[in-house]
Amino acid sequence: MQRDSPLLQHASYQFLAGAPPQEKRLRTVGIASMQHPRGSYLLDTLQSTFQASSEHELEYIVVLVHLSGPDPAWLVQTAANISALFTAQIGAGKLLVIHGGSPLPGDLSDVNHSSPCEALYSRQKVNHALLMNFASNLSDYFTLLEDHIHCTPKFAAAISPALSPWKELPWVILEFSHLSISGKVFCTSDLSHLTAFLFLFHKDTRTHLLLSEFCLLLAQNVPIHFSPSVFNHTGDYSMFHEYAFLWRRTGSLVNQITLLLLSSLTWCQGWL
Repeated sequence: MQRDSPLLQHASYQFLAGAPPQEKRLRTVGIASMQHPRGSYLLDTLQSTFQASSEHELEYIVVLVHLSGPDPAWLVQTAANISALFTAQIGAGKLLVIHGGSPLPGDLSDVNHSSPCEALYSRQKVNHALLMNFASNLSDYFTLLEDHIHCTPKFAAAISPALSPWKELPWVILEFSHLSISGKVFCTSDLSHLTAFLFLFHKDTRTHLLLSEFCLLLAQNVPIHFSPSVFNHTGDYSMFHEYAFLWRRTGSLVNQITLLLLSSLTWCQGWL
Protein backbone atom coordinates (compact mmCIF):
# COMPACT_ATOMS: atom_id res chain seq x y z
CA MET A 1 0.00 0.00 0.00
CA GLN A 2 1.41 3.38 -0.99
CA ARG A 3 1.77 5.86 1.88
CA ASP A 4 3.38 8.84 0.17
CA SER A 5 3.26 12.26 1.80
CA PRO A 6 0.73 14.50 -0.01
CA LEU A 7 3.50 16.97 -0.86
CA LEU A 8 5.58 14.16 -2.38
CA GLN A 9 2.87 12.20 -4.16
CA HIS A 10 4.29 13.41 -7.48
CA ALA A 11 7.90 12.68 -6.56
CA SER A 12 9.87 10.84 -9.20
CA TYR A 13 12.90 8.65 -8.55
CA GLN A 14 15.78 7.50 -10.67
CA PHE A 15 17.45 4.19 -9.83
CA LEU A 16 21.20 4.79 -9.97
CA ALA A 17 22.23 1.36 -8.66
CA GLY A 18 20.23 -1.70 -7.68
CA ALA A 19 16.48 -2.29 -7.55
CA PRO A 20 13.88 -2.37 -4.76
CA PRO A 21 13.70 -5.72 -2.94
CA GLN A 22 10.86 -7.96 -4.09
CA GLU A 23 9.81 -8.70 -0.51
CA LYS A 24 9.36 -6.26 2.35
CA ARG A 25 12.29 -6.26 4.78
CA LEU A 26 12.28 -5.77 8.53
CA ARG A 27 14.49 -2.67 8.50
CA THR A 28 15.73 -0.05 6.08
CA VAL A 29 18.97 1.79 6.81
CA GLY A 30 18.50 5.10 5.03
CA ILE A 31 21.41 7.39 4.15
CA ALA A 32 20.83 10.86 2.71
CA SER A 33 23.96 12.09 0.93
CA MET A 34 24.42 15.53 -0.57
CA GLN A 35 27.22 16.85 -2.77
CA HIS A 36 29.67 18.40 -0.30
CA PRO A 37 32.21 21.09 -1.22
CA ARG A 38 34.95 19.18 0.62
CA GLY A 39 34.12 15.65 -0.50
CA SER A 40 32.17 12.86 1.14
CA TYR A 41 32.60 9.94 3.53
CA LEU A 42 29.70 8.06 1.93
CA LEU A 43 31.79 5.11 0.74
CA ASP A 44 33.34 4.76 4.19
CA THR A 45 29.87 4.86 5.75
CA LEU A 46 28.61 2.11 3.45
CA GLN A 47 31.73 0.02 4.08
CA SER A 48 31.24 0.36 7.82
CA THR A 49 27.53 -0.51 7.56
CA PHE A 50 28.15 -3.78 5.72
CA GLN A 51 31.28 -4.79 7.62
CA ALA A 52 29.55 -4.28 10.98
CA SER A 53 26.68 -6.61 10.03
CA SER A 54 26.70 -10.39 9.71
CA GLU A 55 25.26 -12.13 6.65
CA HIS A 56 22.34 -13.31 8.75
CA GLU A 57 21.56 -9.77 9.93
CA LEU A 58 21.76 -8.41 6.38
CA GLU A 59 19.01 -10.78 5.28
CA TYR A 60 16.53 -8.55 7.11
CA ILE A 61 18.00 -5.19 6.06
CA VAL A 62 18.09 -3.09 2.92
CA VAL A 63 20.46 -0.11 2.75
CA LEU A 64 18.92 2.81 0.85
CA VAL A 65 21.06 5.74 -0.32
CA HIS A 66 19.47 8.91 -1.66
CA LEU A 67 21.94 11.09 -3.59
CA SER A 68 21.22 14.79 -3.93
CA GLY A 69 23.29 17.32 -5.84
CA PRO A 70 23.01 19.89 -8.63
CA ASP A 71 25.74 18.28 -10.74
CA PRO A 72 24.55 15.31 -12.86
CA ALA A 73 28.16 14.25 -13.39
CA TRP A 74 28.61 13.95 -9.62
CA LEU A 75 25.51 11.76 -9.34
CA VAL A 76 26.74 9.45 -12.11
CA GLN A 77 30.29 9.23 -10.75
CA THR A 78 29.16 8.64 -7.16
CA ALA A 79 26.78 5.90 -8.26
CA ALA A 80 29.56 4.33 -10.34
CA ASN A 81 31.93 4.38 -7.35
CA ILE A 82 29.31 2.70 -5.17
CA SER A 83 28.54 0.09 -7.84
CA ALA A 84 32.23 -0.75 -8.23
CA LEU A 85 32.82 -1.28 -4.50
CA PHE A 86 29.53 -2.93 -3.56
CA THR A 87 28.69 -5.10 -6.56
CA ALA A 88 27.82 -8.11 -4.41
CA GLN A 89 25.50 -6.18 -2.10
CA ILE A 90 23.70 -4.55 -5.02
CA GLY A 91 23.30 -7.89 -6.77
CA ALA A 92 21.88 -9.45 -3.61
CA GLY A 93 19.28 -6.71 -3.22
CA LYS A 94 20.86 -5.37 -0.04
CA LEU A 95 21.82 -1.95 -1.44
CA LEU A 96 19.78 0.51 -3.48
CA VAL A 97 20.94 3.95 -4.69
CA ILE A 98 18.37 6.48 -5.86
CA HIS A 99 17.99 10.13 -6.82
CA GLY A 100 14.64 11.82 -6.33
CA GLY A 101 12.92 15.03 -7.29
CA SER A 102 9.53 16.60 -6.70
CA PRO A 103 7.73 19.91 -7.28
CA LEU A 104 7.81 21.60 -3.88
CA PRO A 105 6.30 24.70 -2.28
CA GLY A 106 8.12 27.91 -3.18
CA ASP A 107 9.53 28.33 0.30
CA LEU A 108 11.49 25.09 -0.11
CA SER A 109 12.27 25.11 -3.81
CA ASP A 110 13.45 28.72 -4.01
CA VAL A 111 17.17 28.82 -4.80
CA ASN A 112 17.64 32.42 -3.61
CA HIS A 113 18.55 31.70 -0.02
CA SER A 114 19.60 34.51 2.28
CA SER A 115 22.65 32.65 3.63
CA PRO A 116 24.76 29.57 2.87
CA CYS A 117 23.49 27.88 6.04
CA GLU A 118 19.87 28.49 5.07
CA ALA A 119 20.54 26.87 1.70
CA LEU A 120 22.19 23.91 3.42
CA TYR A 121 19.31 23.42 5.88
CA SER A 122 16.76 23.56 3.06
CA ARG A 123 18.61 21.02 0.89
CA GLN A 124 19.09 18.74 3.91
CA LYS A 125 15.37 18.83 4.72
CA VAL A 126 14.29 18.05 1.15
CA ASN A 127 16.91 15.29 0.87
CA HIS A 128 15.70 13.59 4.05
CA ALA A 129 12.07 13.92 3.00
CA LEU A 130 12.68 12.30 -0.39
CA LEU A 131 14.65 9.50 1.28
CA MET A 132 11.91 8.80 3.84
CA ASN A 133 9.15 9.04 1.26
CA PHE A 134 10.73 6.28 -0.83
CA ALA A 135 11.58 4.16 2.22
CA SER A 136 8.00 4.10 3.54
CA ASN A 137 7.18 0.97 1.51
CA LEU A 138 10.40 -1.01 1.88
CA SER A 139 10.27 -2.28 5.47
CA ASP A 140 8.63 -2.12 8.88
CA TYR A 141 11.30 0.06 10.50
CA PHE A 142 13.57 2.82 9.22
CA THR A 143 16.97 3.84 10.62
CA LEU A 144 18.27 7.27 9.59
CA LEU A 145 22.00 7.82 9.05
CA GLU A 146 24.13 10.66 7.75
CA ASP A 147 26.80 10.01 5.13
CA HIS A 148 29.74 10.33 7.53
CA ILE A 149 29.01 7.60 10.08
CA HIS A 150 30.96 4.72 11.59
CA CYS A 151 28.84 1.78 12.75
CA THR A 152 30.00 -0.28 15.71
CA PRO A 153 30.31 -4.05 15.18
CA LYS A 154 26.99 -5.90 15.21
CA PHE A 155 24.97 -2.69 15.43
CA ALA A 156 22.03 -4.47 13.79
CA ALA A 157 22.07 -7.13 16.51
CA ALA A 158 21.97 -4.38 19.12
CA ILE A 159 18.92 -2.71 17.60
CA SER A 160 16.76 -5.78 16.89
CA PRO A 161 16.33 -6.95 20.53
CA ALA A 162 15.47 -3.39 21.54
CA LEU A 163 12.65 -3.18 19.02
CA SER A 164 10.80 -6.28 20.23
CA PRO A 165 9.74 -4.98 23.69
CA TRP A 166 8.46 -1.76 22.08
CA LYS A 167 6.41 -3.46 19.38
CA GLU A 168 3.13 -3.10 21.27
CA LEU A 169 3.99 0.17 23.01
CA PRO A 170 3.47 3.73 21.71
CA TRP A 171 6.63 5.43 20.52
CA VAL A 172 7.77 7.74 17.71
CA ILE A 173 11.58 7.66 17.67
CA LEU A 174 14.03 5.28 19.31
CA GLU A 175 17.57 6.69 19.53
CA PHE A 176 20.65 4.50 19.25
CA SER A 177 23.32 7.22 19.24
CA HIS A 178 24.11 10.57 20.84
CA LEU A 179 24.17 12.26 17.41
CA SER A 180 21.53 14.78 16.42
CA ILE A 181 20.23 12.89 13.35
CA SER A 182 21.97 9.56 12.88
CA GLY A 183 20.83 6.48 14.76
CA LYS A 184 17.15 7.40 15.02
CA VAL A 185 14.70 4.57 14.31
CA PHE A 186 11.12 5.13 13.10
CA CYS A 187 8.15 2.97 12.19
CA THR A 188 7.73 3.32 8.44
CA SER A 189 4.01 3.88 9.01
CA ASP A 190 4.96 7.27 10.52
CA LEU A 191 7.22 8.41 7.67
CA SER A 192 4.50 9.96 5.49
CA HIS A 193 3.35 12.05 8.47
CA LEU A 194 6.95 13.02 9.24
CA THR A 195 7.74 14.19 5.70
CA ALA A 196 4.57 16.30 5.65
CA PHE A 197 5.55 17.73 9.04
CA LEU A 198 9.02 18.71 7.79
CA PHE A 199 7.49 20.89 5.07
CA LEU A 200 5.27 22.80 7.49
CA PHE A 201 8.23 24.80 8.75
CA HIS A 202 10.46 27.45 7.28
CA LYS A 203 13.30 26.27 5.09
CA ASP A 204 16.03 27.37 7.53
CA THR A 205 14.77 25.18 10.39
CA ARG A 206 17.24 22.37 11.04
CA THR A 207 16.01 18.80 10.59
CA HIS A 208 17.01 17.49 14.01
CA LEU A 209 14.99 20.22 15.75
CA LEU A 210 11.92 19.21 13.76
CA LEU A 211 12.42 15.56 14.69
CA SER A 212 12.22 16.51 18.37
CA GLU A 213 9.07 18.53 17.76
CA PHE A 214 7.54 15.63 15.81
CA CYS A 215 7.96 13.41 18.87
CA LEU A 216 6.14 15.93 21.05
CA LEU A 217 3.35 16.26 18.50
CA LEU A 218 2.71 12.51 18.69
CA ALA A 219 2.87 12.51 22.49
CA GLN A 220 6.36 11.10 23.03
CA ASN A 221 7.38 13.64 25.63
CA VAL A 222 10.84 12.33 26.48
CA PRO A 223 13.59 10.84 24.28
CA ILE A 224 13.89 7.06 24.29
CA HIS A 225 17.63 6.54 24.21
CA PHE A 226 19.58 3.27 24.21
CA SER A 227 23.19 2.95 25.35
CA PRO A 228 25.88 2.48 24.37
CA SER A 229 25.79 4.44 21.13
CA VAL A 230 26.19 2.21 18.06
CA PHE A 231 26.79 5.07 15.58
CA ASN A 232 29.53 7.71 15.63
CA HIS A 233 30.89 10.30 13.26
CA THR A 234 33.61 9.11 10.88
CA GLY A 235 36.98 10.49 11.93
CA ASP A 236 36.79 14.15 12.93
CA TYR A 237 34.02 15.00 10.47
CA SER A 238 30.76 16.61 11.55
CA MET A 239 28.27 19.00 10.00
CA PHE A 240 29.88 21.77 12.08
CA HIS A 241 32.80 21.59 9.64
CA GLU A 242 30.41 21.99 6.75
CA TYR A 243 28.81 25.08 8.24
CA ALA A 244 32.20 26.56 9.11
CA PHE A 245 33.37 26.06 5.54
CA LEU A 246 30.32 27.85 4.18
CA TRP A 247 30.59 30.78 6.54
CA ARG A 248 34.31 31.16 5.93
CA ARG A 249 33.56 32.04 2.31
CA THR A 250 31.77 35.29 3.31
CA GLY A 251 34.87 36.71 5.03
CA SER A 252 33.14 39.20 7.35
CA LEU A 253 34.30 39.79 10.92
CA VAL A 254 30.98 38.61 12.34
CA ASN A 255 31.18 35.39 10.40
CA GLN A 256 34.78 34.85 11.45
CA ILE A 257 33.56 35.01 15.06
CA THR A 258 30.85 32.51 14.12
CA LEU A 259 33.55 30.28 12.67
CA LEU A 260 35.45 30.42 15.95
CA LEU A 261 32.33 29.48 17.92
CA LEU A 262 31.59 26.59 15.57
CA SER A 263 35.14 25.33 15.96
CA SER A 264 34.69 25.41 19.73
CA LEU A 265 31.44 23.50 19.41
CA THR A 266 33.20 20.88 17.31
CA TRP A 267 35.81 20.43 20.03
CA CYS A 268 33.14 20.25 22.74
CA GLN A 269 31.18 17.72 20.72
CA GLY A 270 33.98 15.21 21.13
CA TRP A 271 33.40 15.26 24.89
CA LEU A 272 29.64 14.63 24.72
